[in-house]
Amino acid sequence: MKLKINGKEYSFKFGVKFIREIDKNIPLKREEIKFRLGLSAKVLPELKAGNVNTLANVLYYA
Repeated sequence: MKLKINGKEYSFKFGVKFIREIDKNIPLKREEIKFRLGLSAKVLPELKAGNVNTLANVLYYA
């Protein structure tokens, strides 16, 4: 995916590596146990809610 921001073009890849990075860096925590379900349990709901910080993190990891 390519995105133009302030006249500069950036490339993003949302593949398996992206999913692994999201799950590793944004884990779901329950009772001090980390589950690698960050994409489905945290990121997608926050994106649907319009969280701009989450969008920035997603683009960073892509």
